[in-house]
Amino acid sequence: MIFSYNRLKKLINIDITVEQMVSAINSIGFEVEEYKPFNEVAGIKFGHVLKTYKNPNADRLTVCEIEFANDVHRIIQTTATNVKPNDYLMAFIPGAKSGKTVFAPRNMQGIVSDGMLVGLGEIGFNEDIIPEEFNDQIFTFGKIDLNLDPMEYLELNDYLIDITILSNRADANSYLIMAKEIAAYFNVKIADIEINNATLESKLSIKELNETKAFSLIETTDTEYHLDVINQMFLWKHNIKTFDNLIDLTNLTLLYTGVPTHIYNRKDMRSNEFSTKLVSQKINILGNKEVELNNNLVITNNNQVISLAATIGVEEYMYQPTNDNAIFEIASFNIKEIRKNAKQIKFDTNSSLRASKEVSLGSMLLAYDFINSQLIHCSKLINKPKVKQQKIFFDISYINKMAGFRISQTKRFKETLNKLECLGFKLDANNFIIIPTYRYDIETIQDITEEIFRFYGYDNFPAQKPSITRLHMQDPTYFNEWKYLTALRDKGYANIRTFTLIKPELNIFNPFNFTTTLNASMSKNYDHSQIRHSLIYSLNDIMIRNKKQGIHDNSFFELGMISDSVNVLGIVSNQKSFDEMKTDLMSLTNKKLTFKSSNIKELNPKASADIYLDDQFIGYIGKIHPNYLIDDAIYAEILIDQLTQNPLSYHSYNHMPLKSRDITVNVLNNQSIEETINKISTLKGIHKVYLQGIYRKDDGTKNITLSIILEEWATKKFDQEFNK
Repeated sequence: MIFSYNRLKKLINIDITVEQMVSAINSIGFEVEEYKPFNEVAGIKFGHVLKTYKNPNADRLTVCEIEFANDVHRIIQTTATNVKPNDYLMAFIPGAKSGKTVFAPRNMQGIVSDGMLVGLGEIGFNEDIIPEEFNDQIFTFGKIDLNLDPMEYLELNDYLIDITILSNRADANSYLIMAKEIAAYFNVKIADIEINNATLESKLSIKELNETKAFSLIETTDTEYHLDVINQMFLWKHNIKTFDNLIDLTNLTLLYTGVPTHIYNRKDMRSNEFSTKLVSQKINILGNKEVELNNNLVITNNNQVISLAATIGVEEYMYQPTNDNAIFEIASFNIKEIRKNAKQIKFDTNSSLRASKEVSLGSMLLAYDFINSQLIHCSKLINKPKVKQQKIFFDISYINKMAGFRISQTKRFKETLNKLECLGFKLDANNFIIIPTYRYDIETIQDITEEIFRFYGYDNFPAQKPSITRLHMQDPTYFNEWKYLTALRDKGYANIRTFTLIKPELNIFNPFNFTTTLNASMSKNYDHSQIRHSLIYSLNDIMIRNKKQGIHDNSFFELGMISDSVNVLGIVSNQKSFDEMKTDLMSLTNKKLTFKSSNIKELNPKASADIYLDDQFIGYIGKIHPNYLIDDAIYAEILIDQLTQNPLSYHSYNHMPLKSRDITVNVLNNQSIEETINKISTLKGIHKVYLQGIYRKDDGTKNITLSIILEEWATKKFDQEFNK
C-alpha cells in the first residue's frame, strides 16, 4: 500500500524524518519497497487575485494582478480561462523550482510575467484523477492566509512510501493502524478518535445475512458534507477521485481504517430491512454496465439488489447528494465471495481489493468511530458486531525459551511491553494479555512472542554460538534414494515433499508406536513445532488439496522422516487396490516380506496388514480406521532403514575448516602420476586429490600440479612426507 509520509507523521504527532520513519517500518516487520518525493517543486507561494484582463497583444493570454504575502504585488500571465478576481491560488514566483527548472521573469507579448500560476498537474497530481474543472486550468480555492507555505500547509512537501503488508496483517492496510505501529516503535501512542454523541434515531434493521461475518449500518442527516482542500489532495495522492459529497467520506474511511464503506440515499430504499444474499440475475453496475451474476453475493433492500457486496454499487442506487438522509454500510464478508464478485465484473475496485483480505470486527468498530467523528448528526452503529475480547496467558518462561536467553530480565523487554500497550495490548492482574480487537491474527502465545520480538528488535538479541554437535555419515551409499524414486514413478506414483514438523494437535497417527515425542523447541511457528510420528496426515493433506483442485484420482509417495527414523517410505492411493499396492511394495524392496493381520488402532482391521521382514515389523498397509479419518484411500509406510544390513553409523568430526596444499611433481613424459596420487591418498586426513594442470617442458619431462584437500591436523604429517 502507498502511504503519505506527512499524513502518517501528522497522526503520530512526533517530528521524525522520512528516513527515520522508513527505518522504523522495516524494523517492525514490514518492508518498504521504495519511498520517493511526491514532487520536485520548491518555492511556490499563495496569492490573491486582485484583477484580470486580456493581454492586448495576445488573445489567449490573461494578465493577472496578484497580491502575495507582505503586500508584494506581481503580474503573472496565464493561458488558463478559469482565473478571476478574488480567487486564491498558488504561483511559481521568481526563484521557485520545478525539477531542474528555475523560474524567472520573462516578457510575454509585451508584458513581463513575474512567474507562472500553478495547476494541479504541475505539483504532482494525476490529471486523470483531479476534478474536471481543473483540467488544463489553474487550481483555485477559497480564502487562505498568504503568509502560509503552500508546500507545508497542503502537505505537498511529501514522500510516498510503498509498504509491503504481510498477508496476515491486512488490518495494517490503513493509516490509523500503520500510524499505531510506527508510533509504538517510538514508544508513543496516537490520539484516540474523538467521537460525537450518536443522537439520530434510526429504524433501519438487518433481516438476513449470507456469507457475511458482520454487517452494520449508519444513518446520517449530514448530507452537506465537503472535504477541505488538504483532504481532497490526500485522496488525489492515492489516485482516488473526489465528488464533494459523502462519497469522499467513504473513500477517506477506507484509507484511514482499511474497511470498505458504501453509501446509499435513504429515499431510494423501499424498506427499512437490509439483507445479504447469493443471487443469479442481470444488474447494471455503476457506469451503467450490464453484468450477469452467477450466485454472487449482493446487498438487497426489499429484495432489490442495491450493490455487489464490497465491490461496486448498482447504477439505479448510485448515491446523489440530496436533502434526504444517507446510509453508510460497513461489513466483513466471506473473502472468497468478494474475489468471485471482482472476477464476475472483470475488474477490481479499491473496495474489492481490500475486502478480499480479512476485515476484522475490531476494524469495523474503528471505521464507525471514524465516520462518527466526521459527522455531526448520525445514528449509533446498527447491528453492531459482537466482538469477543481475546485473552492469552502471558507465559514468560516460553518467551525466554524462544528468545534463547532471559529476555524478560532486560530493560528493553519492559520498554517493549510499553510499546505493545501503545498498540492496544493490555496485561491484566491474572497475567493474561488482552488482545486489541482489530488484531485478528493473534491467537496463541507464539503470536504474542513474535510481537515482542519484532518490537524488541532482532538486532538487539545477543549473539550466541549454537551448541550443535555435527554428525558425519560414514557410509552414505547404503540408501539408494534414486532407486526408490525411479521405481515408484514407473509404477504410477507421483513424488511429493511435505513438512516433517507439524502441529502437535494433528500428530495423532502413531502406527509404529513411538514412545518419544520430539519437539522443535526453537520453532517460531506453532504449526510446525513437532516431528510427526507418521506420514499419514501429510499424505492425506496432499490428497485433500488435490481434490479441492478437481483432481480426484491420485497415487503419491514420499521419502521422508518420522520421529527419529530418517528414511521412511509413505504411499497413498485411491486408484490402486490393496493387492496392487502390496505387489508394488514387494517388487520395490526385492525382499521376502510377510503380511500379517494388523492390530494397529489407526487402521481398519478389515482392510489392513502389518509388514514383516524376517520376523521384524517394518511397516503396514491398509485403510485408515474411520474413527481417525474418513477416507477410502489405501496407505502404506515402510521403515527403509530396516531393509538394509548396513545401518547408519555416525561419528563426530572436527569442526575446524579444511586446509589445502598445492604441489608440483616433475616426471618423464611417459611416466604416470597415478602412483604418486595413490600414495598421497593413503595418508590419514586426506579428503581429496585434484589434478590441477600439466606443463610439458622442452627437456622431455612434464610438471604436474596437484591440489590436496586435508584436515588441519594432517597438514604437519603431509608436509613432512612431501618434503621427505
